Amino acid sequence: MKIEARHFAIAGICLILVVFIIFNLERVEQEIDQGFQKEANEEPFLALQMHMQSYNIDVILSGKAEDLFEDNSLAPLNPHYTDLIIFDTAEIAVSKEISNKLFAWIEQGGHVIVGLDTLEGASTFTGNHFLRQLEVETHDYDRELLDSEFNVSTKINTADFGEINVNVEDSLYITVSDNEELVYSASVLSSAYVDEPIAQDKIHFYDKASIIQVAIGQGLVTLMTDVQIWDNYQIDAEDNAFYIHQLAKEADAIYLMSFSEPLMWYSIIVNFSPAFYWILIFVALINIWFFAVRFGAIKQVEDTVVTYFSQHIKVAGLFYWDTGQKHKLIDDVRSQLLDELRLRMSHPNPSTASMLAALSNISSWPEASLHTLILEPINLNETHFIKLMQDLQALRKMI
Repeated sequence: MKIEARHFAIAGICLILVVFIIFNLERVEQEIDQGFQKEANEEPFLALQMHMQSYNIDVILSGKAEDLFEDNSLAPLNPHYTDLIIFDTAEIAVSKEISNKLFAWIEQGGHVIVGLDTLEGASTFTGNHFLRQLEVETHDYDRELLDSEFNVSTKINTADFGEINVNVEDSLYITVSDNEELVYSASVLSSAYVDEPIAQDKIHFYDKASIIQVAIGQGLVTLMTDVQIWDNYQIDAEDNAFYIHQLAKEADAIYLMSFSEPLMWYSIIVNFSPAFYWILIFVALINIWFFAVRFGAIKQVEDTVVTYFSQHIKVAGLFYWDTGQKHKLIDDVRSQLLDELRLRMSHPNPSTASMLAALSNISSWPEASLHTLILEPINLNETHFIKLMQDLQALRKMI
């Protein structure tokens, strides 16, 4: 009974603790921003695409300028006259051919937007013939002017949304050729929108504009110091979303041309011909195997290589036989043998008979054999020639 009472007491204490914890501890919920997902990090205008698709306007991302109006391209882009083309930076290379096609498309009613977020001066547009034909330049604001008249946003007067604010790049302003037909401009220095946007002579244009619109035929070119106002970070800031709706209100699709660094040659090979690397590795291994002298540690070989003099005579004899110089070799060796033998004789001019007798005493060979070996001309085959040379060299060593 005592044990059961103790168990009940412990269970009661635990129950009291649980109730106390439930009613006295405060529950807190906190949201943690984990940043963009991988897809949004890889595509800076993904939010723009998703937003415009909700209004039945397609956004073609990561387009390439060289694919515009090119039916022979792997991914041709043929926008309709009512569509909108956006160049997200002035650094995009636009060839003269593509530029001419763009102007022809704009004259039929097309609309092109170009972001000029680049360094000062027209020289930075050397690869963009479209901007060079418009004689577009960007310049820095005067610091003193900025300090006195700078406003955070650029104010724009729109037909559908009234006056809106957009936070375009505020450190630059744009100029174009005096020959172009300007229809609108706006500046960060003031609310520079058109009061009476009808007659050209009644429109007041600000010299230091961050947004300029140029009429070309039935179409329009909008130059902005910054189109990044529509990226994933800024599209919901200010009235940026309203502005893209105003510009694209008649478009069925938006073609966004993005600048991308050209791939290095090794990246291109990986993408289009990965087998090249396997072939390169195979060739490298074959060359290593072919040119390698040894592998592993050096071993000291203790064996002594012995070359016998008779082997040398045999090899030399074969050489003279093969080259047809056997008689010259025989005469030279015989002459050297006789000269060395005369040096050993006591008489300064010994006779041939005395020389043969002395050589016979030294070698213990018969005089008749020595006479044949040293003095008589003989016709030999290859084997006998080598034997004769070996005998003559043996006699030289005995003297």
